[in-house]
Amino acid sequence: MEKLYSYVGPRNLLSLSIPADLLRVVSVASLLCWLQKKTSASEPCTATYIVSRDRELKIAERQTEHVACTQGGPVLAAGEMTLQWFKNQVQVLGLSNLSTRFCPEPACLQVGLTLLENLKLDLTGCTVYAFDFRLCPECQTINVVKNQEFYCSVCDAALPLHWNFEHPQ
Repeated sequence: MEKLYSYVGPRNLLSLSIPADLLRVVSVASLLCWLQKKTSASEPCTATYIVSRDRELKIAERQTEHVACTQGGPVLAAGEMTLQWFKNQVQVLGLSNLSTRFCPEPACLQVGLTLLENLKLDLTGCTVYAFDFRLCPECQTINVVKNQEFYCSVCDAALPLHWNFEHPQ
């Protein structure tokens, strides 16, 4: 079941303006045009991506805050995507849910993969990177769980075994 994830990052980032290079991906052609402005042929390009509540895929430069792409709204998925183009084709090399501002669960990756498949992008060899996020109940730090070790990286408190941010909308 798809969930909407609310923004859980710092409040001051909610006022960020929409990135100038934000692309609503509607076709391979639109994505190819965006990529050709960013990289040379066969050169990988990693971008920030979100899937909006309306199931729209949007991408921007990698350093862009996910919340700027949503204008503060919730997402079905968020993370990073690595793309490469050659001639008139776009290949997806990698997809992740790495967004410490939305902290989406790994299950959100299926939403992104489905949209990419529907756009007829080449997913051959696409590596999917799934991250688990937890909010420390002691110090309120957002943690990326590594090696299935559920301990806070700041205060070493035990982290919950299950996703524990605000309930998705």
